[in-house]
Amino acid sequence: MGEIFSILTWYLVITLIGISALPLAYRFFHQLPAKGVTLARPLGLLIWAFVFWLLNSLGILQNDLGGQIVSFLILLVLSTLAMRGGKFHELLGWLKSSRRTIWVGEVVFVLLFIGWAWIRGMNPEAAYTEKPMELAFINSILRSPSFPPQDPWLSGYAISYYYFGYVMIAMLTRITAVSASVAFNLTSALWFGMTAAALYGIVYDITSIWGKREGAAEGFSRRAGLLGPLFVLIISTVEGVLEFLHAGGVFWKDTGNSVLTSRFWTWLGILDLNVPPTVPFDWIPSRPGGWLWWRGSRVIQDMTLSGANVEVIDEFPFFSYLLSDLHPHLLAVPFTLLAVAASLNLFAGARLYISKETRITGWAKNWTFWLTALILGSLGFINTWDFPIYVGLFCLVWAFMRYQSEGWMTGILWNFLKNGLVLGIAGFLLYLPFCRCVKK
Repeated sequence: MGEIFSILTWYLVITLIGISALPLAYRFFHQLPAKGVTLARPLGLLIWAFVFWLLNSLGILQNDLGGQIVSFLILLVLSTLAMRGGKFHELLGWLKSSRRTIWVGEVVFVLLFIGWAWIRGMNPEAAYTEKPMELAFINSILRSPSFPPQDPWLSGYAISYYYFGYVMIAMLTRITAVSASVAFNLTSALWFGMTAAALYGIVYDITSIWGKREGAAEGFSRRAGLLGPLFVLIISTVEGVLEFLHAGGVFWKDTGNSVLTSRFWTWLGILDLNVPPTVPFDWIPSRPGGWLWWRGSRVIQDMTLSGANVEVIDEFPFFSYLLSDLHPHLLAVPFTLLAVAASLNLFAGARLYISKETRITGWAKNWTFWLTALILGSLGFINTWDFPIYVGLFCLVWAFMRYQSEGWMTGILWNFLKNGLVLGIAGFLLYLPFCRCVKK
């Protein structure tokens, strides 16, 4: 009964955060058909956590429940400001006209959030891989009086790591009054649900933009949107199919004396699948220790110059969530989708940016620039390696739309580099206190 109450509490809290950020999402993603409604939860969580972390790092707030409440009130103020000029009635009208799309997105979130919480309940231990480290980070953030949080192992030093994702988890843990161990598994479920809803919204947006040109019905976009979480989160890879084919002896040839060879499996070169299966064939894959699914994250194999095999980690979303290792690359996923949606929003409303604010320095006078920098900059603080990728994606879209509008010219390449530099610096400056990961 306690577990059900914890799940319900987390759902209500994250939904309240999403509703609070909905006006900002509506204004920011206004060029998209779904208006960012499926992205409101991660956007609200990001802004709430950023305000709390920044004011705490500057010594204005304390790392406690009161500080979190003040930060939430600031989020509400920002959303209220976004509704000036009659935008609130406009938002209400859009919500009424788009209720089917909204409800489908909400059902996707609820089903996958609760479903994954149930799956995590079957294997809730944080006892292997990097889970103990991540749980230690969460507890350390909860116990630190101020930011940067204290390193749980190296006394007197701050956490020298990109810890922003763990700040979000700690905030949700504190405000819902659950234990860190419970929050650890609820985080996996919540991120799974937010990712699914975001994917639904992005695919819906893409197909709606295309559908308007092709005359497709609205229902088509909603159905197509469901393919986003299905293919990205659930299917993700075909390696699982290969496991069954390998166990069943497909493409293996007996050359005599029970020696099996296969040109196909040798060519494919997947570790453990390039060796003959157990005879007799039974179509049921097996792996010592029951970690069969681990092999799907090691599909790509590299070699040194001497010919030795080098393991390459190529995790896919379902693997990461099934392992439930709250590593930064997993925690960053909903926020990378915010960056993707921001790029798509630029693509859909390119004429607005290109015609009125061709220079990015002119756009920097608008609040949407700083929210874009906040989203992109957060990736450097959640999972650093994502930062240059999505800054590059955004600027590439900008350069492409200028090319479509004005044709090719050498200035487009400089524009791409300049925009990336300006956005990168802006994102870095917003999270500058993160650099204080030094000994106190």
